[in-house]
Amino acid sequence: MQKTYILKGIDCPSCAEKIVARLNKLDEVNEATYHHPTEKLYLYFAEEFGEAELPSLEAKVKGLVHRLEPNCSLIDPRLYKRDESAEAAQQKRELRDLIAALLLFLLGFALRLAYGSFDLFPSLKEGLPELGFGHFEAFLGRNLYGELASLLFFALAYVLASKRVYKAAFKARGWQKLFSENSLMIIASIGAIVLGEYPEAVAVMLFFAWGDYLEQKAVAKSRNSIEESLSFIPETAIRLRDGQVEKCEPEELKVGDIVLIHPGAKVPTDGRVVEGRSTLDTQAISGESLPVPVGPGFEVLSGSINGGGLLKLEVTKVYADSTVAGMLALLDQAAARKSPTERFITRFARIYTPTVVIIALIIALLFPQFSNYGYSVWIYRALVFLVASCPCALVISVPLAYFAGLGAASAKGILVRGGAALEELAKANTLFLDKTGTLTEGNFAISKLIPAPRVSPDELIAAAAIAEYGSQHPLAEALRRSLRRLCVADGCTLCEVERRDDSIEQLALTPQIVYRIMHSIQADLLNAEEIHGRGVRATYRGVEFLVGNARLFAENGIEIIPVDSDNTVIYVAKDRKFLGAICLADLIKPNARDTVAALSHCDACRIESVIMLTGDKSEVAQSVCRAIGIKRFQAELLPEDKLHAYESIKPATGSKVFIGDGINDAPVLMASDVGVAMGGIGQAAAIEAADVIIANDNLEKFHQVLHISKETKKIVRGNIAFALGVKILVLLAGAFGHVGIWAAVFSDVGVALLAIFNSLRILPKKEQQTGG
Repeated sequence: MQKTYILKGIDCPSCAEKIVARLNKLDEVNEATYHHPTEKLYLYFAEEFGEAELPSLEAKVKGLVHRLEPNCSLIDPRLYKRDESAEAAQQKRELRDLIAALLLFLLGFALRLAYGSFDLFPSLKEGLPELGFGHFEAFLGRNLYGELASLLFFALAYVLASKRVYKAAFKARGWQKLFSENSLMIIASIGAIVLGEYPEAVAVMLFFAWGDYLEQKAVAKSRNSIEESLSFIPETAIRLRDGQVEKCEPEELKVGDIVLIHPGAKVPTDGRVVEGRSTLDTQAISGESLPVPVGPGFEVLSGSINGGGLLKLEVTKVYADSTVAGMLALLDQAAARKSPTERFITRFARIYTPTVVIIALIIALLFPQFSNYGYSVWIYRALVFLVASCPCALVISVPLAYFAGLGAASAKGILVRGGAALEELAKANTLFLDKTGTLTEGNFAISKLIPAPRVSPDELIAAAAIAEYGSQHPLAEALRRSLRRLCVADGCTLCEVERRDDSIEQLALTPQIVYRIMHSIQADLLNAEEIHGRGVRATYRGVEFLVGNARLFAENGIEIIPVDSDNTVIYVAKDRKFLGAICLADLIKPNARDTVAALSHCDACRIESVIMLTGDKSEVAQSVCRAIGIKRFQAELLPEDKLHAYESIKPATGSKVFIGDGINDAPVLMASDVGVAMGGIGQAAAIEAADVIIANDNLEKFHQVLHISKETKKIVRGNIAFALGVKILVLLAGAFGHVGIWAAVFSDVGVALLAIFNSLRILPKKEQQTGG
């Protein structure tokens, strides 16, 4: 059982990770993870606990969180609404205090320069005076009023800059009072005051407060950017009931309800247009900015925006099963699934900070015993160590980079299952491609009907369409579309009809009768079985229909008349009587060749090998590969054969990616290093099996998400190298007295701020999100 909460009141991600560490020690919790950019805590309770035990489990978790962080609370995300006005007012007050503190500090600094000698960094000089009254004596020898005024300005600036820091530090408990970044800054500033470095004490707190404020703004910007990409979430629905119009929540809608979609409104749940014509903006769902025309009979996905006339929609899915709900669930899972790098940084931070604090204590207490310098010098250097020890630059920027990468992908209609999938995708160098629905349109068109002797074309196509009624395979959809076209006229106007016998018996099964049968078939269809890699067996009103490839008919002992064709051929039988064959042609996608070429020749992509795996026959596969430019393929594969073919190829380095349509390819999608489902929104198989889900059938989207993954990994590596490099440099330089607390503060909040802004580079630009 998995539950998600908003963890409100956390001042730094390091404190949150300490809560997570304690939660992971509970017997009732299998795993706990925290996602700082969204403030969400994900708890995975042990399997033996169910909904009945949830209240007691939540009470125990909330009690633990309150003991560790009294000011922190767990909130159900469904009940949480961000108070934007209160947050804006709070930020305005903080900004006002910080500006006032900065002005006061500059005034005090100017007075120090004007009255008496002033050295910016006296603490860095050798022979720093011991603790005592040396500074007070020097103070008496200067201009009394100028010194008093400067001290007053420094004191006021310190109070304004440190209000929030002290408040947060005193709310912490246990070891957090020592290891939190707020506590470290307080220790450093008080130490500077004791040493007589008043300007430096104020500057440390001021720099930290400004950095913390900008850091929060940057994280909020990333959160808002993701929320903008989730702008497709409908808030209300307008339902027609008994001739009356009423507003309701999308969750209240039931299958069969009729809803009105006004121009500019969001579609609340998946449905079918029953009246009206318009165009829909589906960019938030598919990433495509071109409007989609719709009319009666068209299926509409929730989250689409009505750009034209009034639409009347029949609900086909409740909100919980809708496209929007599926996307939100995927995005929520993505935030919870941390990459190996994120998990390493979390473990590293838990060890790193206490280690540095222990070293700082050794520097302050033991080094004076073996040095010509006194305690004041080594205490100051220990303070530098303490300030530089906070790992927030890593703990914030690394998850934020993955969060930004996931947001950039979702804005393009690509859903990635967390940082782990994004990181694995960045290592991809071997690409496996399914054919149907991936490289080809998957919208098959009947190119030829070949009825058996004494069988009409109508009976052939009707039998095939009835059998394929409930299937989601592209071939089944092609047959259903053909049936709709068949009902336009009193005869088969589909294509060229090849007759093997001039004396064809004309049966009474007219297109109009077939059409009526198809509209009532759902209640009468007794049994339907999809046989992976072979075809479909269905029983309708006691009559058995069989539709599939030659292998299916051979296994069932039904003799067929083989058809030799480069196109896909399916055979049809009714009550074990062979009715004929249907040839279907599948067009290659317009951008398939260019995308495969780009992936193969792009140095940044580093795709060394492209292989097509298909269940289609070898001649068809060879024809498609020749047209697209793929050198390697394996054909006539059942789903288990595809899995074996995938596993048999083991590259020396990197990871393997499989791209399929999410229907028949579920075994390979689940087994692959990275499984990518094309057009998978709303497909249960794709959602369950794939690591990456592309909302439409555009193969170019894979190129885009591959670029995003590699860019994200580059940013993460850059942040780690920069943050650790600067910290190690400051720690070493501080230990030998070459830098002061100012540099240590920069290595904490300054580096964190730069790393955060570096992470935000991958976020989609606003105009890209809106299609402008």
